[in-house]
Amino acid sequence: MSIKQNDKKKAPLRSIERFHHFRCGHCSGWWGIGDAPADRKDWYCPWCGKKNSFKKALTARAIPC
Repeated sequence: MSIKQNDKKKAPLRSIERFHHFRCGHCSGWWGIGDAPADRKDWYCPWCGKKNSFKKALTARAIPC
């Protein structure tokens, strides 16, 4: 396999995603959404389809690796 002179190696890319976990108040089903808008309060459960209104997100402290 040969590399052409015009081919440039792309720089590696790293990004951070906030993953939000939800539990339905009707069926207790869990689901998650990456980079969900923090100000959105109403979400529909993908399991039972019912509307849930969340007051405030619970936060967890980061655990150092």
